[in-house]
Amino acid sequence: MEALTASSQETPWVVFFSPSTAEAVLDAIPDSRCASTESDSLSFRNSSLRLASIGSTTREYLMSRGLAVDASSGKPSADSLSQAISEARLVT
Repeated sequence: MEALTASSQETPWVVFFSPSTAEAVLDAIPDSRCASTESDSLSFRNSSLRLASIGSTTREYLMSRGLAVDASSGKPSADSLSQAISEARLVT
């Protein structure tokens, strides 16, 4: 995890572990503060966030809400999530 937090200049990540949690969080965000940006990442008024999910069901739910998922873990483990985020960071 140290590698994931090495730079404070990096865009922060929000990780969703289940569709129900994603639904609760996204429903609590006013539409005027949350929108897809040109780079397809969840964006708030003064910041950008990258999204990660654990599992395909959560990824598909986020995508159904019009959001791009930057990283998705194939297994419900910290190691798998860390690997997915690390790989996504190399792409951008």
